[in-house]
Amino acid sequence: MEDHLLTNQIKKNSMSDYSDLQREIKNHEGYSLNPYQLEYKNADGEYIKENVFTGGYGHVLKKDEVAPTTEEGWEAIFQKDFNIALEGAEALLQDCKNIHPIAKEVIIEMCYQIGTFGVSKFKRLFQALAIPDYVLAAQEMTDSKWFVQTPSRANRMAIKMRNCTI
Repeated sequence: MEDHLLTNQIKKNSMSDYSDLQREIKNHEGYSLNPYQLEYKNADGEYIKENVFTGGYGHVLKKDEVAPTTEEGWEAIFQKDFNIALEGAEALLQDCKNIHPIAKEVIIEMCYQIGTFGVSKFKRLFQALAIPDYVLAAQEMTDSKWFVQTPSRANRMAIKMRNCTI
């Protein structure tokens, strides 16, 4: 049964249908019509309250950006943010030939969550993906501040990475 699901996922990804990934990101991010300040513990265990506001599906409002007042407005922003994450992931993966489609989805979601620049700092992750060694790539994901700050989400993504095969 799992092989059938994985095969279907690969077929979907090869056709560039990211609707399942988009639903998954939305589920991980949560939704808020009204902007809020994100609060969390950093990698050192210190309590952090960000100075920026977040709304919709994890969208950080830029200075002077007006927050949408409808779900449709936030959906439009989500689509734009997703496309930015997709383009960032594709740029980061340009040296990773024949990457497993699910591994690519993991990188897209990482770019959505922490930005392309943040993901670009995972140098050993991309070295592992270039081989490709998905077990090593998953280890590199768990050896990070990102993993400490968002352990549940990062662990789910590392498991997805670890389970990839060509």
